[in-house]
Amino acid sequence: MEPLRLFIDELHQETDAKIATQLLHMGRYTFSALTGMTPIAPSPIPSRLTHETPREMTEEDIEEVKEAYAQAASRAREAGFDFVEVLACTGYLISEFLSPITNKRTDAYGGSVEDRMRFGLEVIKKVRETIGKGLALGIRIAGNDFMEGGNTNRESALFAAEAERAGVDAINVTGGWHETKIPQLTSNVPPGGFLYLSRGIKEKVSIPVFASNRLGDPYVAERALRSGACDMICWGRPLIADPELPNK
Repeated sequence: MEPLRLFIDELHQETDAKIATQLLHMGRYTFSALTGMTPIAPSPIPSRLTHETPREMTEEDIEEVKEAYAQAASRAREAGFDFVEVLACTGYLISEFLSPITNKRTDAYGGSVEDRMRFGLEVIKKVRETIGKGLALGIRIAGNDFMEGGNTNRESALFAAEAERAGVDAINVTGGWHETKIPQLTSNVPPGGFLYLSRGIKEKVSIPVFASNRLGDPYVAERALRSGACDMICWGRPLIADPELPNK
């Protein structure tokens, strides 16, 4: 904690930028060879990424994981982060609960889309309760899972709207799971080709929406903002290529 706190303090002294961290549980995407434990997930559906079958989470597991999210959020606050983002995308645990592909439960956490949202919303509420109102809270969701039989932009927008009511301050929209075969980041994808995902979310919420993927051209990013499809732009690889890009 202390080295991280010192690092963040130094950044705060030298820049006005806000600094965030992401919280996630990988669920069935966890490799047991790395953890020494059987992965856990909503249902024992084999992972095409790890080729392992997870153990179905018990009610005790669910409570333990929610508490772990709260503890992680508390550490983030103590370290001095300005923003905490809960990952509910890319096929990780919360999106596994959201998806009918990986959630076959018959209890309160499975079945209808409202019940499949329950775990993610409870995590959000638990984190918000832990960090209070003074720290910004967001979620990162898949605007479309791009998985056959999975969630589309419609279900994602429903979850985003409920997440806003649960206390999040921003929605960060990406697309797809790690298993999907639909490319989203490679250069053959048209610039701004997935902007419709953030637009579909923004139409259903009143809080800021981030757009992601293939927006590295500043002119494309500017048009995305001016079009009203999003309020902020996510840059990853463009910043690795040129850290001065925002200043330019």
